[in-house]
Amino acid sequence: NPHTYVPNPYRELDPLGLESCPLNAADSALVGASRESAVARLTGGRVLGEPGAPGMKIVQPGVGSTDVDVLGPGGEYIAVGGPAKAANLAKLGQKLNILRYAAGEAGVPGQAYFERGTPQSAIDLAGKILGEGNVFTFGRP
Repeated sequence: NPHTYVPNPYRELDPLGLESCPLNAADSALVGASRESAVARLTGGRVLGEPGAPGMKIVQPGVGSTDVDVLGPGGEYIAVGGPAKAANLAKLGQKLNILRYAAGEAGVPGQAYFERGTPQSAIDLAGKILGEGNVFTFGRP
């Protein structure tokens, strides 16, 4: 959307307000916390762990680990993300495959919620791995 502003115009140097600069770790955690809280409210679930920090750790033996950000009201394992997830689709794919595996082992759906503005490539990849009916987009208030 060409009419949006950078997330924090007081910290980011862009005189026209057209480009977003990378967030530092503290700002990134705040954005993550906001996203996770929004998805928990939207789904009726709860944030696992401290908002913006790693949630419940899940492991696929021989593959790796990731974390579940929100536990849905029916036990759904929910990953939450935004536009930066598209920067490394291989890593996103690995994390989503681990989520699918762990959710399957627990007998619950694995789902992904991406903030509006996330590139379609990330959303499409999530749909291929988790199933299109388990991938959603949302807006933060």
